[in-house]
Amino acid sequence: MVAVRRMLEMAEITPGETVYDLGCGDGRILISAVRRYGACGVGIDIDAIRIEDARRRAQTFLDRIRFRRRNIFRTDLREADVVMLYLLPELNSKLLPRLRNLKAGVRIVSHCFELPGVAAYKTACVKSRQGRYHRLFAYRTPIEEI
Repeated sequence: MVAVRRMLEMAEITPGETVYDLGCGDGRILISAVRRYGACGVGIDIDAIRIEDARRRAQTFLDRIRFRRRNIFRTDLREADVVMLYLLPELNSKLLPRLRNLKAGVRIVSHCFELPGVAAYKTACVKSRQGRYHRLFAYRTPIEEI
């Protein structure tokens, strides 16, 4: 949760913005975005079991969060104000052309893995209670090449 809180801070979310979490897992990022910042959320995951788990965890926020079982590479991101990522480097690389097409001003925050060839405008490293370090990278569209 330390990394989630810092990712949300780095995203500079304002009330009413739409946060997409690609590979949303158990939904914790979106639940926190709705609870702390008054955002709306869209969680995308290919795993039906993870989607059902996320819906259960977010039960009291389902009026503000939608969870969809979809392929992240076929998901329409045009409504996104913020995109959260915790994907392997090869997936970030494959996703990059779609991220380049987002409207200006969208914030993208990636956990652990950078977007290849792109300059982050913010970086952070946080330590969890278990002693693990988490590297975080924030980007803003239009994406700037290194």
